[in-house]
Amino acid sequence: MYFIYNLQMKKLVVFLLLFSSSLLFSQSDKQIYSIGGNVIVKGRVTCEHTGEPVETELEFRASNGKKIRTKSNSITGNWEQVLPSDNYKVILHSWNVARKTCDLVVQPSEKYKEIHQDFTVKRLLLNDIYLQSYLFKSNSADLMSDFSDIASEIKEVLKYNRAVELTFYVSASDMNKPVETKIIADDKTQSNPKSSKKTAKKQQQTQTETVKAPDYTKLLNQRYSVLKSYVSEHFPENTRVNVAIDIDGKYSRYPNNFSIVVTNNYDIFGTNR
Repeated sequence: MYFIYNLQMKKLVVFLLLFSSSLLFSQSDKQIYSIGGNVIVKGRVTCEHTGEPVETELEFRASNGKKIRTKSNSITGNWEQVLPSDNYKVILHSWNVARKTCDLVVQPSEKYKEIHQDFTVKRLLLNDIYLQSYLFKSNSADLMSDFSDIASEIKEVLKYNRAVELTFYVSASDMNKPVETKIIADDKTQSNPKSSKKTAKKQQQTQTETVKAPDYTKLLNQRYSVLKSYVSEHFPENTRVNVAIDIDGKYSRYPNNFSIVVTNNYDIFGTNR
């Protein structure tokens, strides 16, 4: 009899514990999604150039200075975080991506709500192309824009990613083919005189004239010298920035003639990646 009574008491205690846990969870759940105006924000982080998923840290800085951190999945790039309503500065940073800051507004909601927000980053793994651009004018070694803008961006990368090494490649991929122009000559002949309804037929003769492109090697050397000079000016004594010629146009395909490539990087454990 005592055994049966004791067993029933144990069952009652277990039931009460389960009930109280369920009640607390429901109240906590209600507080997260309703009372405090919090919502679930989720999305995906991908590489800007390849579209591949990227693992990185996401730091949400609220207007009061509070920081909330999460991390995107290394396989899918997906991330998810519960956030109170506020205006956030989102900072994406890691050893394998260039630091990026974005704005995120989370509106208050009394009911369960989800916000979807994707991010793209510039990845910094070995052989990743950080930048491609049409830096030089056509047929020339003159710059299209101010190199200082590119230099400022790269200085930020070197500041926050202290293990990364970059190579500035110059090419003449925009000039390695001769320019062809087509000349069309018209030749009008009379139609059959017995047929008054027919008009004169028009025969076209097409001639192709090949205009010689600038000397490929000479243009490459000129552009290399210009780029080398600018890099030396903006990155004095910096051993993590190099200049090279992209002879085969591997990194700067038409119409781009300039690229920045990751040529070395180490993760947080000092492993060459």
